[in-house]
Amino acid sequence: MKFFSLSPIFPFFFTAVAGAEDSPPGKPPPAEKTSESGKPAGESFLQPFLSPGKTDFLYRQTSSSDEYNFFVWAPVFRGGLGAADLERGSDANFAGGYVRPLLPFPNWGDLILGGLAVDQEGKDADEFQGEYRSPLGLGLGGGFVRRENNDLDVAFGKIAYRGQVKAWSYIVELQAQEEGSRTSPGGYGGIYNDIVMVTFGHDGEQYRTALGINFPDKGWPVRPAFEVLYTDNAAGENNGPRIWFVNATLKYSGGFLSHPARLGRVMGPTGVEFGNPLGFLATTWNRRLDVWELGGLVDCRYIQIDLPNRTRTRDFEALIFPFQFFRPLKPLDYLFVGGSYSERPRPAEDSAGILAGFIGKILFLQAVLNVKYEFETEEKTITLGLIHEM
Repeated sequence: MKFFSLSPIFPFFFTAVAGAEDSPPGKPPPAEKTSESGKPAGESFLQPFLSPGKTDFLYRQTSSSDEYNFFVWAPVFRGGLGAADLERGSDANFAGGYVRPLLPFPNWGDLILGGLAVDQEGKDADEFQGEYRSPLGLGLGGGFVRRENNDLDVAFGKIAYRGQVKAWSYIVELQAQEEGSRTSPGGYGGIYNDIVMVTFGHDGEQYRTALGINFPDKGWPVRPAFEVLYTDNAAGENNGPRIWFVNATLKYSGGFLSHPARLGRVMGPTGVEFGNPLGFLATTWNRRLDVWELGGLVDCRYIQIDLPNRTRTRDFEALIFPFQFFRPLKPLDYLFVGGSYSERPRPAEDSAGILAGFIGKILFLQAVLNVKYEFETEEKTITLGLIHEM
């Protein structure tokens, strides 16, 4: 197996925080201590570019694979690397990232540059994307994908405008995409406020539309969030699958179901969305968060894939954090339990399963441990994750 050591990377991303001092009764709070540069004492020049952020390591084991994934998530850079050790098929290594070099100069606009390389026998691939967004909302961008032993390389160019009318934000994008020897026009659009997001787009080979609803925080025990994304990959000359991707939680707290993260999924592989950077290559460090990372109380996910050969696969997972329905009882409210059901075309077997684990903070790390067992196939999956917030 080709792999690399991640252990030397971790120490460079760990940071420390200190609590604020309380003022004596009747006295104003002390003046904030500053350095000669005018920044709060103890705050380094790099801190605004690294925080808020996180480092994320995930290991997943099944009977046929071992997968490793590590990434850094910060305001100025988002990227990582990983490996898949496969019992059937060629092992894969991958690395990439996205950077915002103009972040220190907000009056100059925003520039997003990103790329990904995949090293796999007979399937090496790489891609690059970039977009400049002016302070007035106009954006210009493009990118390319190159695949080994495949003549369906991709190149695209785009022009976009982002604006806001009262509480509503909107995005309008026009693009041209070349795949092989064929060039197709297309475009994407989206409108959203703090609660609702609706998007629709077409790039010549794919239709993509989505609806997301995040209920406002009313101080109630529950705060639902819901998302449905439909992707039709049979829209062009390449007859690909049609996919339904549905996620929901009863206790939304940002993250995967937030609007910035959602934009990365719904604006397509040409979106160049730094909030959740995704491209054309499916083997990537920017992993899809698991169902237990969607929120709290109750989380669920449904995936349906209609294949070109008229067969269908379905996957459903749901889980509950039973102790979160009561007064906080840490660490018991970290525990979750749930079930799954997978439907596969014959001769493969459909299979029901059970899953259980915990997700919560241990010392300075957010830890995840999950075990899933499918009864009919006797497949066992173990997932271990460690996250450090910066």
